[in-house]
Amino acid sequence: MKVYNSAFGLLTNNKERLEDYKQRSHMMNKIVDSIKTNNWTQKQAAINLDISRTKISEMQAGMLSVFSYDSLAAMVDKLVLIEESKS
Repeated sequence: MKVYNSAFGLLTNNKERLEDYKQRSHMMNKIVDSIKTNNWTQKQAAINLDISRTKISEMQAGMLSVFSYDSLAAMVDKLVLIEESKS
């Protein structure tokens, strides 16, 4: 029986693709956690991250395939700027 280090190992044997899944998942979780921490509605999160409310909903539902690495990285960057502006 084969043992996997993560659920993503079931999706691919390609190490680069596996790392991409992991990184995008990590960023998505950080974004969703930040939305919760800030008590933002989907509308507020969409405005702050400059994406549609539908995309926020898809993110909260864990729809990883909808988001590219670059789009998630841009959202994380926006969250960093928002947090820095609070200081």
